[in-house]
Amino acid sequence: TPFPYPTLFRSGSALGTSMLLDAFPEECHRKVVVVDNVDSDTIRRLLNEMNPAQSALNVISKSGSTLEPLSLFSAFFSRLETYLGKDEAFRRVVVTTYATGGALRQPAEEQDLISLSIPANVGGRLSVLTPVGIFSALFAVLYLGPLLLGSLTEKRNGWNCAVGGSG
Repeated sequence: TPFPYPTLFRSGSALGTSMLLDAFPEECHRKVVVVDNVDSDTIRRLLNEMNPAQSALNVISKSGSTLEPLSLFSAFFSRLETYLGKDEAFRRVVVTTYATGGALRQPAEEQDLISLSIPANVGGRLSVLTPVGIFSALFAVLYLGPLLLGSLTEKRNGWNCAVGGSG
């Protein structure tokens, strides 16, 4: 498995993923820390709790230029880099952004990082059923079969806006 680490720290598009993970806490077998607060005390506490040897990072931003997830990613990446070195730190990063363009796409490709694409027609609050939420849920080993099957059924019944954008 490319991510044998027990903990994922992620920044960006927090609401849907937090809801999904909080709805099934007993089903999650690995820890996903949804970092959605730029408060310095909170960040300091999370950085102190972070075990770099057992952690991976997921930075999420459609445009790649949203200040909060980028600043949070920078803080957590610095901690990984300090303890593991730059190359190993980069091996533990997953970038979730636009398929083409966006400020994160080019560095992701240059550093050969694992990257996931956010559909252009899906807003942040509806992104839980895209790689934004699905990656975190799969990392936590949360079985999504019934949820995805239900969303597909709803989409087929015409509820497109609720399960993946318009169209």
